[in-house]
Amino acid sequence: MTNTDILKAMSGIREEFVEDTACAMGYLESKKTGHRKIWRTVLIAAVIAGLLTAAAMASGLLGRKERQAQLPPDAGGQERYTFIPNGFKESPTYKGSLEWWTAFTVEMDENGGIGLDPQYREGDEKRYLISQMYFADSPQMLDTLYGIADKYKLKLYTENLSFSNEQEFYELTGAGKFTDMQLHGLDGYVFDDGSFNAECEAEIEGNNYVLSIHRIQSGSIYPYPTILKNVGEAAETDYMTAKEQGVFISVYPDNSKVISYVSPDGETFIEIALKDTDSAAPEPETLCRKLADETDFKALCLKNDRAGEILAQKRWAEDNRDIQKKIKDFEESSVYMAAKEFQDFFTENFYGFCFTGTYGMEGYADIDAELQRLGDKYSLRFAKKKSEGNEFFPGAVCYDNGAWFYNVQEENSYIQYHYIPKDALYTGLFHYTSVDEYKRAWAYETACGETVLLYSDGPDKKSGPYAFYETANAYILVQLSGIDVGTMERDADSIDWTAFK
Repeated sequence: MTNTDILKAMSGIREEFVEDTACAMGYLESKKTGHRKIWRTVLIAAVIAGLLTAAAMASGLLGRKERQAQLPPDAGGQERYTFIPNGFKESPTYKGSLEWWTAFTVEMDENGGIGLDPQYREGDEKRYLISQMYFADSPQMLDTLYGIADKYKLKLYTENLSFSNEQEFYELTGAGKFTDMQLHGLDGYVFDDGSFNAECEAEIEGNNYVLSIHRIQSGSIYPYPTILKNVGEAAETDYMTAKEQGVFISVYPDNSKVISYVSPDGETFIEIALKDTDSAAPEPETLCRKLADETDFKALCLKNDRAGEILAQKRWAEDNRDIQKKIKDFEESSVYMAAKEFQDFFTENFYGFCFTGTYGMEGYADIDAELQRLGDKYSLRFAKKKSEGNEFFPGAVCYDNGAWFYNVQEENSYIQYHYIPKDALYTGLFHYTSVDEYKRAWAYETACGETVLLYSDGPDKKSGPYAFYETANAYILVQLSGIDVGTMERDADSIDWTAFK
């Protein structure tokens, strides 16, 4: 049974019976004589909301099977399926999502893969981001996506924010504390409407399990499909948790397990998928019930506007020409131009990303000659010695002209520092795309109170995101660990920029 079926079934109920029921349920204090059509709509919606947590569960309305959709078969005739994560059959979300992923699958089959064609997206940052998000890498496919979204009035996502711990998860998603279990390695991403995907590991009765937690709002085409073959018939049961929240438990023949929950208004979909990491795991449905009892699904549905607010801020280079100009000034400095000239010479004649040695090394007379030439041309000092460690990092590679570099490798990030005095010839850079080709450029006030320039991403710019900071005596260029706004700003916040003054 679908929502449409319920509405049809209720269409013949006499108005006075609806209002009598409303009084009994507390929706109306007493019978009203006017606005019957308005109240009828409101009351039917309320009844449907109730059904979503009671009779609808019993009828299988909320089961995951009601979101399984068939895709065109592959070239060998093998059937393929997907799951629409945020809409049941007959809903606009279901129909629009299925139409898009059908078109996408056919395109992939015919073209044999995704062919990047960035040129058609230039000058329209929204089209650029949407094409990346949905792998719509041709004008025709992107137009098809836009047409389907418009036809069914569905939202298209442009980008997301990543999180790497519980604090960031709660801050960006607005979710309430949803479990007392110890969660390890929680990370993931969140969209501007609060939809998110979180991955973590949890311990349940002494055993460890990998959890994938999705919260997806209805009314959108979710960008990441699950295309399956031989999906098999799931054993699906409804279950009332210890917190009296109705869920569905789906166990598949391959032993994969999914717990599904839908908010009473039918707008928010929660799924928790489990992977066993311990051979002593209990029977699948028993395990799912234990996890469901440990989870407050209503708390997972709570959301705020934080992610949307962050993503709505203008960071496009075309909106921040003054920032572009400051970066351009660096690119026109003698330090940058000399470094680029040397890199062009090095790339043409040697292997490797860049030269990390010094002047006077045995067997490198041609490099010595180039260093000497550029030093004279730009009045810069080239390095003749190097050592390890300074006041910033014990492992930094330091040169006697004051330049140094260091790579910080942590579990979820990789940050590379380049400190370049304004009179130093530095040979450690190897990304030299003009700032004109960056899609983003903005100023950001960091946690230590210093303002840095952040820039990244563009149709032809794939060399990584950077933070740029200038002092009276040096340029500090830091390659950050991720291209999304949240990661870049968190990386910038993790650095004490005042130490470089």
